[in-house]
Amino acid sequence: MIRECGGLLAVTSANRHGEPPATSAQQVAATFGMGLMILDGGERMSGVASTVVDFTVDPPRILREGKVSAADLGIESDPGTSP
Repeated sequence: MIRECGGLLAVTSANRHGEPPATSAQQVAATFGMGLMILDGGERMSGVASTVVDFTVDPPRILREGKVSAADLGIESDPGTSP
C-alpha cells in the first residue's frame, strides 16, 4: 500500500507539527484537503499519537514516543522525545 501511494502515508496521527493528532478521516480531510486518498477505518478512540521510529540510523531511534514505548520495541529512547 505504501509503495502504491508513492512511498508516503499519513496514518493514525495525521496532523501538522504541533497540532493534536486527527482522530477521524473528516479531521484529516479538513486539515490537509479533500485531494487526499484517505483510508477511513473509523474514528480513533485514543488521543495518544503513534510512535515514530527513525530506521535510517543504526541503532534505530524513537522520534516520538506514543502508545508503543521505546522499551516495548527494545530501542533506547532519545532524551528529546516526548511520551
